[in-house]
Amino acid sequence: MTKPIGIVKKGEIAFKLYAEAHALKESIGQNFIMLGAVLKKLKENNLYKSMEGDESTWTDCCKSLGIARQYSYGLIGIYEKFVQQYQIPVSVLSGIDRHNLLAILPYVDRSNVQERIAQAGELNRHDLSVLLKQENLPPNHVCKWEHVEYWRCNECGESTPVNPNNE
Repeated sequence: MTKPIGIVKKGEIAFKLYAEAHALKESIGQNFIMLGAVLKKLKENNLYKSMEGDESTWTDCCKSLGIARQYSYGLIGIYEKFVQQYQIPVSVLSGIDRHNLLAILPYVDRSNVQERIAQAGELNRHDLSVLLKQENLPPNHVCKWEHVEYWRCNECGESTPVNPNNE
């Protein structure tokens, strides 16, 4: 029979695990940005051909790395724009979801880079997407609504306009 863990001990364990989870989350962010840097170097001078063969393509390289070509372009774009062009430290970007960084890429310039990074870090994907769309509408925009029926999973919230139960 195991002895129950006391409240203080549970708190200590929880604190350590929370700190570890936070550190791991930070390393994920740093790793995807640094992966963008490595991919850029491989692609820039066709260095991947040394490993894949002279007839190989960037798509072949991405496949052998187990990543989609579009994913590689996104990571390279994040690295080029934020780290190289605007000199944003990796530590600042590492806590921001890569999807949010990808979403703001077309909307970032020198005058708003700090504001856009703050928005990407503070807003969830949906709210960031809505904000970016609203900012780029004409001043007298009037919404044109249409009814769209869709299916939603009661457990995870995923939605689709096509009935997923029909094969």
